[in-house]
Amino acid sequence: IEYATRHLPEFHPISISGYHIREAGATAVQELAFTFSNAEVYVRALLDRGLGVDEFGPRLAFFFGCHNHFLEEVAKFRAGKRLPLFAKIGISIVPIFQTGVSVLTGALFDTTSSI
Repeated sequence: IEYATRHLPEFHPISISGYHIREAGATAVQELAFTFSNAEVYVRALLDRGLGVDEFGPRLAFFFGCHNHFLEEVAKFRAGKRLPLFAKIGISIVPIFQTGVSVLTGALFDTTSSI
């Protein structure tokens, strides 16, 4: 991620996946919660390496599973696109990570179905 941030400006160096979490039996809410918790760990690790959230945040990618409960999945995807502000889960990105933009502005969001 560090190399791509510094040398490959158009490359999305990581896809933070929730798909395997859902396939292991998690609910839609748990899938989002664990995926964004994983994202927070990546963000903190990159900050510890001296990168700024504004540098790498917009190029993070997310990958989610899609099951056959249509309305639940629609709600999950809509929440997933809003949760990057992190306010809904009690984390305020601005004070913690000292950034002026949403960590996930422009982040990729992908899904697949196992059915």
